[in-house]
Amino acid sequence: MTTQAAERCGTGDLEQLRFATKQGRVICSRDKDFLVLARTHPVHCGIAFIRFKSSEIGALVKALRNLHRNETAESMKNRLVYL
Repeated sequence: MTTQAAERCGTGDLEQLRFATKQGRVICSRDKDFLVLARTHPVHCGIAFIRFKSSEIGALVKALRNLHRNETAESMKNRLVYL
């Protein structure tokens, strides 16, 4: 689900993380503020931090697919994963 689909554009990062947690979803972002939130708010369903450049979309899609295949909801709890 995208931020747009959830009608949450403009919502602050902490609120986005709380929403994702309530929904049982891993949040994927390239916003470095989520690196801080991973440390200061350790209870969440997982954060996938995107390091890829926008020109590397194919590599990002592959990394997200691998994350989905190799991780479970349980294994992602309270984890920060770098993509």
